[in-house]
Amino acid sequence: MIRGKQEPPSPVLVENKEGLNDAFDLFNTKEIRSCEIPSANAHASGRALAKIAATIVEGGALSGSARLLSPEGCKEAHAGAVEKKMFHIMKTSFTNAGWNQFESTDGGGRSGYVGWMGLGGSVMQWHPVERIGFGYAMNLMEVCPGNERGRVLQEVTLKCARRIAEHEARIGFGACQLCEVMKHQVEVGHPCTVSN
Repeated sequence: MIRGKQEPPSPVLVENKEGLNDAFDLFNTKEIRSCEIPSANAHASGRALAKIAATIVEGGALSGSARLLSPEGCKEAHAGAVEKKMFHIMKTSFTNAGWNQFESTDGGGRSGYVGWMGLGGSVMQWHPVERIGFGYAMNLMEVCPGNERGRVLQEVTLKCARRIAEHEARIGFGACQLCEVMKHQVEVGHPCTVSN
């Protein structure tokens, strides 16, 4: 940058184009992986995504961690939702920060969650009411605009969190070793924490 003038960005050149069958292959090249592309191409673990989501749920900082947003910034980012269509088919609401507010008529799946999901299936969302930070990343792309694998896991996580809260309300917070085991299983994504 010279005297307030920004240099035009250099084009990204992908050196080895053999084996690139589609855009999905392109996004896994070292050249594209090294780029900063807004709203695309995030490379992170599910745990890292969940930690950022939990940080937003907790007002911009987790205990003992760096502050990412001020409490006022979190509140303002969640405000001003406008209704739009995502992928030209799914009616939804986007907040001031561009975060999607998910609602469904049956209350299942992503209902009550806020955040993003990626074209390949990854999810970074949070549930402000239940104080859940959720992250999901996989090593095989899911080419489905609704990210169904993540949606099912979010629904199970929400059921589990509600069961833990109900259990603690009955016997008292932290009074049960089972509560601690269940919380740990939710944190590590254990698939057996909720049964119908």
